[in-house]
Amino acid sequence: MILASNHISLLDPPVIGTATTRELNYLAKAELFDQPILRWIITGLNALPIKREGVDKDALKKMVKLLRKGEPLLLFPEGTRSKGEKLGRGRSGVGMLALKTETSVVPVHISGSRRLLRTLLGWDRIWVRFGRPIRPGDFSLSTDLRQDYQLVAQQVMSEIERLGKEKAQRKGSFWTSRRRC
Repeated sequence: MILASNHISLLDPPVIGTATTRELNYLAKAELFDQPILRWIITGLNALPIKREGVDKDALKKMVKLLRKGEPLLLFPEGTRSKGEKLGRGRSGVGMLALKTETSVVPVHISGSRRLLRTLLGWDRIWVRFGRPIRPGDFSLSTDLRQDYQLVAQQVMSEIERLGKEKAQRKGSFWTSRRRC
């Protein structure tokens, strides 16, 4: 499966990883692997390097291989951390991976990880909300494959946004939906 989440903090991958019952693989920008200690840490956490400019064919091959082996992959379809509460535009890579490998996509919404100090002091909480899996047959597709990749990305981002709004409506209680991932 592909877990597709919004991205607001460097803490998002490990926080989402601890909220699941399976060990996840995820992507990290290639520059992080330039520092030996950080490379050692994130490689141990199953991170794969990806070049953010253009198409990284090596990373793509590794992701396809993992998904075909049945390994879960955490992606951030926006491609980078968002600055505010508003979600960015999803990139077509999540759609391409889902359609090429016929893999379900589980939308994930995370909030509260941006304010680490407040969370550590117990003033704020980090929320991780998992949506229902979107199976490959559930996507609305056209006849143009490139357009389909972007359509899937838009549908996934819409579902992530919906999860964020659901969480906001339940303010005041610690509530999260956990599905076996």
